[in-house]
Amino acid sequence: MQALMLPLGEGDCKKGIRTSFLSAVAPMLSEVGIGIGYELKGNELEPDGWVNELRAAQPEAQLCWHPGAGIAKTLGKPEEPIPPALEKAATQAGLLKDKIGLSVFTIHLAPALSEERTGDDRFLSPIGAEAMLAHIKRQVEPLCRLAEATQGILAVETVDAYNFVDSGHKLPTYLALQTGAGLELRYLAHEVEKRTGIRLLITVDPEHVICSNNVFARQRDMATFPAWMPAIATGDQEELADITGYWLGEGQIPSALNENDRYYGDMAVYRAINDFDPALLHLGAAVEAETEQHEIGTHLPYNPWDEKQMALLDWLLKWSLGRETCRGWVIEVVGRRLSDRYSTWSPRPDDDEVAKLMSYLVVADHLKTLATA
Repeated sequence: MQALMLPLGEGDCKKGIRTSFLSAVAPMLSEVGIGIGYELKGNELEPDGWVNELRAAQPEAQLCWHPGAGIAKTLGKPEEPIPPALEKAATQAGLLKDKIGLSVFTIHLAPALSEERTGDDRFLSPIGAEAMLAHIKRQVEPLCRLAEATQGILAVETVDAYNFVDSGHKLPTYLALQTGAGLELRYLAHEVEKRTGIRLLITVDPEHVICSNNVFARQRDMATFPAWMPAIATGDQEELADITGYWLGEGQIPSALNENDRYYGDMAVYRAINDFDPALLHLGAAVEAETEQHEIGTHLPYNPWDEKQMALLDWLLKWSLGRETCRGWVIEVVGRRLSDRYSTWSPRPDDDEVAKLMSYLVVADHLKTLATA
C-alpha cells in the first residue's frame, strides 16, 4: 500500500505530535486505499531501538529512512570510497528491512567539492568536465556494495546544484557540483543494475529538480547569468553532457546543452519524473532556492489557494497514485523557527509542526479527491 508520510526523528517520536496526528488521519486515508508512514531521520537506527517501539505502536505505518545529507560526503573518493557511518547505516537498513519492513533507504550522493566559497566566484566551477566525470563514475562501485548491503532498498535523491551549509538553514552559498543535480542518477542506476542485478531506487524532490534547472536554464534567481557552452567541446565534456544533461567548463556556471534542453519549472519536473520513475516523492512547493529578498525559498509549505502549486501537485499525484513502483510521498516542508532566513511566502508558518501538518492535510485532501474521482 502506498503511504503519505511525515519525517520523524527520535525526538519527534518522543514528542508524539506527528504520531498522534497520523493516527487520527489514518482512517480517512485508508478509505481510499492509502496508508500512513514516516521517513525516519538520524544517521544511526538500531534495530532494537526507538524504531522498534514505533513499529509496535503503529504496525500499519510504512517506514522509510533518510539519514543526514553529509553521510555520503566522501562516497567514491579514493581515500574513503564508503564513509564508515554510511556503511554502518546501510547494514542497519538491511537489518531493518527484515525486522520492521523498512521499504526505502534514501541518501544524497557526494558533491565534487565541499569547500565554502564567497564572492562573485561562488557560482563558477573550479573543476572541468574530466574531474566531474571521474567523480560520478567513482561512485558506481560503492553504490553497488551499498545496494547489496541494504538488500535492494537503497535510493539516491535528486539534489540542488548548490550547497546549503548548516544543515540547509542558510542561503545557497556555492556551486558544489552535487551528484544528482542533473540526469546522472539515470546513468548510475543503469550501471548498478548492470553489475549487481539490483534496481537502484531514485527519490525525486521536485523542489531540488526545479532549483537545479534554474541554474542550468538560467531562470528565476539565476536569470541574470548568461548561458554558456564550449566553442569546441572536448570528449570529456561531451560524455559528461550525455550523462548529466549540462555543459561544464572550469571557471564557468554549468549550463543546459542548448535552447531546446533548457527545462525549468514544471517542465523540469515532468522530465525528471518520466526519466527516473521514482520510488518515493519528497513534496514541497518551492520554485527557487533564493528569493528576491535573499531568503531561503526551499522546503516551502503548500498554499491550497495557489493555482500553480496545486496544478503541479495534482500532476505529481496523478502520475504516482496507484503506481506499483512508487512507495508514496513524504512531506518535506519546514516552519520559520528552524531559521529566520526562510521565506515567509506561501505562507510559511513559524511553527514547524504546523507547517508540516498543514501541508500533509493539503496533500491528503488532493489524494482523496483523485482516488475517488
